Amino acid sequence: VGMLYELPHLINEVLFTERMVCIARAGHPLFQKRLTLKAYNQARHIDFALREQTFFGITNEALKQLGVERNVHLLATHFIPALSAITSSDLIATVHEGVFKEASRWFDLEVQPPPFALPPVTFAQIWHRRFDHDSGHQWLRSALKTIAHKVHRNSKDFLIDG
Repeated sequence: VGMLYELPHLINEVLFTERMVCIARAGHPLFQKRLTLKAYNQARHIDFALREQTFFGITNEALKQLGVERNVHLLATHFIPALSAITSSDLIATVHEGVFKEASRWFDLEVQPPPFALPPVTFAQIWHRRFDHDSGHQWLRSALKTIAHKVHRNSKDFLIDG
């Protein structure tokens, strides 16, 4: 279960999609008014990476189309240390909305829509074709789908405008 990746030998089922958002510590100066592309470009960012490849390639790709490159000051492999860095600095991050929803339970964060178009992130369950008709696997996929829909549907109260 994770972000959707298309591979020929795997089957996937979309569970939900989420918008990308920008997050910062409460009181961040750039978040006192609507975030502009210029302010976003001048901000210091946290980016996420698994191995050498950036995690949110969609953000980097969208910025590349605009001729903008983020000023990345911290590269994190997980959200927890990144959130800690955000709350104690002027760094900002562009993440899928679920990160903000969950993190706002523990951290005092602000959220804004990105100042440029970003496609939503699709989350899916993915499995190898050989397990497609396995009854235990079918049961597990059904249970995961039910849980994902319940959790995602019940967390809409954190959605931002934009």
